Amino acid sequence: MAESVRSPVAVRIVRPYDSEEAFLDSELETIGKTSVVLVGATARPVGTVVRFEIVLANGVALVRGEGRVLSYADCTFRNQPGLTLRLTRLDLRSKAFVDRASTIRSHRSAAVATLACPPNREELLERLRQRAANLDADRINAILGAPRERGGRTIV
Repeated sequence: MAESVRSPVAVRIVRPYDSEEAFLDSELETIGKTSVVLVGATARPVGTVVRFEIVLANGVALVRGEGRVLSYADCTFRNQPGLTLRLTRLDLRSKAFVDRASTIRSHRSAAVATLACPPNREELLERLRQRAANLDADRINAILGAPRERGGRTIV
Protein backbone atom coordinates (compact mmCIF):
# COMPACT_ATOMS: atom_id res chain seq x y z
CA MET A 1 0.00 0.00 0.00
CA ALA A 2 1.72 3.17 -1.21
CA GLU A 3 1.33 6.31 0.84
CA SER A 4 0.74 9.62 -0.94
CA VAL A 5 2.31 11.49 1.95
CA ARG A 6 5.57 13.10 0.88
CA SER A 7 8.41 13.88 3.21
CA PRO A 8 8.94 17.59 3.92
CA VAL A 9 11.05 19.68 1.58
CA ALA A 10 14.07 21.37 3.19
CA VAL A 11 14.70 25.06 2.43
CA ARG A 12 17.50 27.24 3.79
CA ILE A 13 17.21 30.99 3.26
CA VAL A 14 20.30 33.15 3.86
CA ARG A 15 19.53 36.83 4.44
CA PRO A 16 22.19 39.53 4.01
CA TYR A 17 22.16 40.88 7.56
CA ASP A 18 24.68 40.64 10.39
CA SER A 19 22.25 40.83 13.32
CA GLU A 20 18.70 40.08 14.39
CA GLU A 21 18.07 43.82 14.78
CA ALA A 22 19.18 44.55 11.21
CA PHE A 23 16.93 41.76 9.94
CA LEU A 24 13.95 43.04 11.94
CA ASP A 25 14.55 46.62 10.78
CA SER A 26 14.48 45.53 7.14
CA GLU A 27 12.20 42.49 6.97
CA LEU A 28 9.85 42.63 9.94
CA GLU A 29 6.87 42.23 7.60
CA THR A 30 8.04 38.76 6.56
CA ILE A 31 7.65 37.26 10.04
CA GLY A 32 4.11 36.84 11.32
CA LYS A 33 2.61 35.18 14.36
CA THR A 34 1.24 32.32 12.24
CA SER A 35 3.02 32.70 8.91
CA VAL A 36 6.38 33.49 7.37
CA VAL A 37 7.54 34.63 3.94
CA LEU A 38 10.65 32.87 2.73
CA VAL A 39 12.17 35.61 0.59
CA GLY A 40 14.07 34.19 -2.36
CA ALA A 41 12.63 30.68 -2.09
CA THR A 42 11.64 28.81 -5.23
CA ALA A 43 8.05 27.93 -6.02
CA ARG A 44 6.48 24.90 -4.35
CA PRO A 45 2.96 23.54 -4.75
CA VAL A 46 0.33 24.83 -2.32
CA GLY A 47 0.02 22.45 0.62
CA THR A 48 3.61 21.21 0.45
CA VAL A 49 5.19 20.75 3.88
CA VAL A 50 8.46 22.68 4.12
CA ARG A 51 11.12 22.44 6.82
CA PHE A 52 12.88 25.76 6.70
CA GLU A 53 15.64 27.78 8.23
CA ILE A 54 16.18 31.53 7.91
CA VAL A 55 19.85 32.32 8.49
CA LEU A 56 21.83 35.55 8.76
CA ALA A 57 24.89 36.19 6.56
CA ASN A 58 27.15 35.17 9.47
CA GLY A 59 25.44 31.76 9.74
CA VAL A 60 23.29 32.44 12.82
CA ALA A 61 19.86 30.83 12.49
CA LEU A 62 16.95 33.19 13.19
CA VAL A 63 14.01 30.88 12.60
CA ARG A 64 13.85 27.12 12.23
CA GLY A 65 10.59 25.38 11.75
CA GLU A 66 8.06 23.71 9.58
CA GLY A 67 5.16 25.09 7.63
CA ARG A 68 2.71 24.38 4.88
CA VAL A 69 2.86 26.38 1.63
CA LEU A 70 0.04 28.91 1.32
CA SER A 71 1.25 30.71 -1.79
CA TYR A 72 4.14 31.70 -3.99
CA ALA A 73 4.60 35.05 -5.72
CA ASP A 74 7.29 36.37 -8.07
CA CYS A 75 7.12 39.72 -6.31
CA THR A 76 6.38 39.11 -2.62
CA PHE A 77 8.81 41.35 -0.78
CA ARG A 78 10.66 44.31 -2.32
CA ASN A 79 10.43 42.88 -5.83
CA GLN A 80 11.82 39.52 -4.73
CA PRO A 81 10.07 36.19 -5.08
CA GLY A 82 8.81 34.51 -1.96
CA LEU A 83 7.07 31.50 -0.54
CA THR A 84 4.44 32.13 2.13
CA LEU A 85 4.07 29.38 4.73
CA ARG A 86 1.54 28.76 7.48
CA LEU A 87 3.67 27.87 10.49
CA THR A 88 3.07 24.43 11.98
CA ARG A 89 6.20 23.89 14.11
CA LEU A 90 8.91 26.11 15.57
CA ASP A 91 11.73 25.36 17.97
CA LEU A 92 11.75 27.33 21.24
CA ARG A 93 14.32 29.90 20.12
CA SER A 94 12.41 30.51 16.89
CA LYS A 95 9.13 30.87 18.78
CA ALA A 96 10.76 33.51 20.99
CA PHE A 97 12.03 35.35 17.89
CA VAL A 98 8.58 35.25 16.24
CA ASP A 99 7.00 36.56 19.46
CA ARG A 100 9.59 39.35 19.58
CA ALA A 101 8.87 40.29 15.95
CA SER A 102 5.14 40.31 16.68
CA THR A 103 5.65 42.58 19.70
CA ILE A 104 7.77 45.00 17.68
CA ARG A 105 5.16 45.07 14.92
CA SER A 106 2.33 45.80 17.36
CA HIS A 107 4.35 48.63 18.95
CA ARG A 108 5.10 50.10 15.53
CA SER A 109 1.44 49.84 14.55
CA ALA A 110 0.42 51.65 17.74
CA ALA A 111 2.98 54.38 17.04
CA VAL A 112 1.75 54.82 13.48
CA ALA A 113 -1.87 54.95 14.68
CA THR A 114 -0.90 57.65 17.17
CA LEU A 115 0.83 59.67 14.44
CA ALA A 116 -2.13 59.24 12.12
CA CYS A 117 -4.47 60.96 14.60
CA PRO A 118 -4.54 64.74 14.36
CA PRO A 119 -2.68 66.43 17.22
CA ASN A 120 -5.74 68.44 18.23
CA ARG A 121 -8.89 66.52 17.41
CA GLU A 122 -11.30 69.12 18.80
CA GLU A 123 -9.77 71.88 16.67
CA LEU A 124 -10.08 69.72 13.55
CA LEU A 125 -13.73 68.94 14.31
CA GLU A 126 -14.47 72.63 14.81
CA ARG A 127 -12.88 73.46 11.44
CA LEU A 128 -14.99 70.79 9.77
CA ARG A 129 -18.16 72.16 11.41
CA GLN A 130 -17.34 75.70 10.22
CA ARG A 131 -16.62 74.52 6.71
CA ALA A 132 -19.91 72.60 6.61
CA ALA A 133 -21.81 75.68 7.85
CA ASN A 134 -20.11 77.87 5.20
CA LEU A 135 -20.95 75.39 2.45
CA ASP A 136 -24.59 75.39 3.53
CA ALA A 137 -24.67 79.21 3.58
CA ASP A 138 -23.08 79.36 0.12
CA ARG A 139 -25.68 76.95 -1.28
CA ILE A 140 -28.55 78.90 0.24
CA ASN A 141 -27.17 82.18 -1.12
CA ALA A 142 -26.75 80.62 -4.57
CA ILE A 143 -30.34 79.37 -4.60
CA LEU A 144 -31.78 82.68 -3.38
CA GLY A 145 -29.54 84.72 -5.63
CA ALA A 146 -28.08 86.64 -2.72
CA PRO A 147 -24.84 88.47 -3.43
CA ARG A 148 -21.68 86.68 -2.43
CA GLU A 149 -18.04 87.51 -2.43
CA ARG A 150 -15.49 85.70 -4.58
CA GLY A 151 -11.89 86.79 -5.15
CA GLY A 152 -12.44 90.19 -3.55
CA ARG A 153 -15.45 90.98 -5.77
CA THR A 154 -19.13 90.86 -4.94
CA ILE A 155 -21.03 88.60 -7.33
CA VAL A 156 -24.77 89.14 -7.71
